[in-house]
Formats: sequence, C-alpha cells, structure tokens
Amino acid sequence: MKRILSALLALFLVHTTASASEECWQTVTTNVFLWHCAAEHLPAKGAEDFALQLMVVKGKKSLLVFDSGSTAKVGEAAAKAIRDKFGATPVWIVDGQPRPEHVMGNIGFARVYTANQADQKDFANRILAGKQTADLMGDRCTRCVEIVGEQIGKEAVAGTEPLKPLGVLTGKSGHFGYYDSDWVRWKYQLLPQLQSEQALVARNADLGVFWVNSLIQPRRVPNLLDGDFLKQIAFLGKQVYDKTPPVYYVSSYGVLNPDWIKRNFDYFSGLQEQIYIAMERGDNEVEIIDELTKSLKEKHPDLTDKEVEVHQLNVQRIFHQMEDSNF
Repeated sequence: MKRILSALLALFLVHTTASASEECWQTVTTNVFLWHCAAEHLPAKGAEDFALQLMVVKGKKSLLVFDSGSTAKVGEAAAKAIRDKFGATPVWIVDGQPRPEHVMGNIGFARVYTANQADQKDFANRILAGKQTADLMGDRCTRCVEIVGEQIGKEAVAGTEPLKPLGVLTGKSGHFGYYDSDWVRWKYQLLPQLQSEQALVARNADLGVFWVNSLIQPRRVPNLLDGDFLKQIAFLGKQVYDKTPPVYYVSSYGVLNPDWIKRNFDYFSGLQEQIYIAMERGDNEVEIIDELTKSLKEKHPDLTDKEVEVHQLNVQRIFHQMEDSNF
C-alpha cells in the first residue's frame, strides 16, 4: 500500500511540476514560443521594467532565443525552462539591444548550457548581436550590473556578470542563416537610436512573425528611454502604414494587439506637436513638463506615479532634442 501511495505521490509531483513549467510558456504560432516567467525571479520592484519576455524559435537543429533576461538568475531560469521543454537542442542567443534588461542573462544561459567556466567563454560565440551592441556591452556592462543592482537590489543581481557576444552581425540588415541554415528565413534589421544606440528587430514572412524588441509597448505611456523621438515616430509610422503587416507582432512584453502600434505612434507624435507649440509660445522646460503632465492627467485620471514619471522624462528628452535641432 505504501508503495502505491508513493508512486501516486511521485506521479502527482511530476504532473504538478510539468504543469507549472508549461504555465510559463505561450505558443505564438508554429515553432514560435514566448517564455514569460522572468518576474518570478526578480524582486517585485524590478518586475515592471526588468521582467521582459523571451521569444524562442524552434528549428530542426537548434533554437533561436531573442534576448536572455535581465540578470544571471533570470537567464538561468529561462535556460533551464528551455532545456526542459526542448531537451538538449543547442541554442543561439540574439541580444536585442545594449540595455541590461535585454542582455545580462547571457551568463545564466552559458552556465546552464556549458560544463565549466572555460566553456562559458566559448558560449559567447553562440550569442549574436549587432557590432555596436556588442562593442557597447564590452565597454560598459560591468557598470550595468552596478546600475541594475542599485535599482532592484544587489541580491537580485548576485552572480550576474557581463558576457559579450562574439557572434557579430554587421551591416544594417541580413539573416541568421550564416549560423544555421534553419534561420535563413529570419531577416534582421539593426536600427539606430531607438531606446538605445542600436536595436535589433527580426521578421519571418513565412510565419507572419515580426519580433519588434521592446520598441512597441502595450502601455498608455510608452517609454522613449534613450532613443531619438523622431526615429521612434518614424519606426512606429512605418508599422502603422505597412500594407503587408505581419500576423503576429511579438515584443518583449508579449504578443501585441496591433492597436498598440497606433497608440504608441499617437502618443509620441502628439507630444512632439504639443511641445513644438509650447516652445513657439515661449514656454520654458519646466512649464512645458507641468502643462503636459496636467493634460495627460485630465485624459487619464487614474495615472500611476510610474506613468507620470515616464511621461515627464519623455517630455524632458523630447524638449531637449527639439531644442538642439532648433538652435
């Protein structure tokens, strides 16, 4: 009787673990998946900005993983989940842009997919990124760990260290077929000054999938971050007026309703117009920030403190960029 109960308990535990593991996955379309459990491996205060989703594409011989997570712990958790789901299939990592929330999980993947520290360095050859992204990661990612630690706590970034990509993508566009013939149909484009110095987007016309990085956000107050607002508006406008849109817009925040493209576009283009009018009127920076904050609160009375903060930073950045161009 004890043996039967033990066996039933073991089956229950296996089923429960498998179910919990599957809850972290969303199937987008054939062989395209999203892992969305980064928040479980981050403190609550870091979840909103640092818990990005990873897109995983299954090929015949390998997996293509877009982004690696924001910390070593997130990267390790994602890598283990991927290995549990797909077995020992080799992985290629694509680092989407030189921001810590996208790439600091590289070392976590290396630890899961290699046997020792020496092999971890070799794993960098399986991490792909635009040349500018790779160079910037080499120059500043040690400081990135400190910055993230200051924002979400040192314990959250314990074990995190930079791992610079050695699979360098050159030119403005291309495909991933050089690394694996499965990936010829995945075309990438390297875009300057969108959220950071360089952002990678990728598209597979056969599958109808467009991975837009974090450049389109399902938020009523999208974050410009360190991007150029004119380039951001141009990128969004191109998607708004795309006559052959993809079936799936996949982002670092999940599969997007296409309505978010227009909403992001309207938000940034609207800010541009309002700031221009205020500058022509002679308003200074502080007056413009106050005025545009007030108008947004009137439109959305339930704005959170975080949304107000992001909005004010957006206004400040756009003001300075417009001020520089008008000089």
